[in-house]
Amino acid sequence: MRNDTGRNKPERPSGSNPETGTAGRKTPRGTSPQHTDVQRETMQAGLRLLARIIARAHLRRQAEPADAEPPPKPGTGG
Repeated sequence: MRNDTGRNKPERPSGSNPETGTAGRKTPRGTSPQHTDVQRETMQAGLRLLARIIARAHLRRQAEPADAEPPPKPGTGG
């Protein structure tokens, strides 16, 4: 195959075949990372905390009076 200048392109190294989908990568992207038990527990605790924050915010919004007038849209002047 030729490049833009009309010269032949150099051959690619065997580890960068674009047809394989893993060009130049040591490990495929589909694998999940391996964590230690301590890292896994820390991550789970953080996710639980985040879920609690999201749930409280959702419940707080639902508990607000539904008949309250929504704020005016920007640019409408009212």
